[in-house]
Amino acid sequence: MKPLFFTPSARNDLRDARRWYEAQRLGLGAAFDLAIEATLTRIQRMPAAHAMVGPHSLPAMRCAVVRRFPYEIYYQDEEARVVILLVFHTAQNPARAVARLRHH
Repeated sequence: MKPLFFTPSARNDLRDARRWYEAQRLGLGAAFDLAIEATLTRIQRMPAAHAMVGPHSLPAMRCAVVRRFPYEIYYQDEEARVVILLVFHTAQNPARAVARLRHH
């Protein structure tokens, strides 16, 4: 399995989402963590299994859907590692994700 590398913004996305869920209900943040961990494990084991996404103006990337929570994880499958670029809530405007991904 390739190691995962998280961009600072992806780490912030995860931290903020976990805090929000935990504030909604005790233990929900931990459930979010488990769902994210399962998705990251799927990405690590089969990084090429998820769909290629994004406009042609962005570098090639893939997107994995997080089960149980309305999030997607955008990543690049590099030769020696998998770079987690963005953890994005699906209710947000997709243009916001594109704008953030342009800065990577």
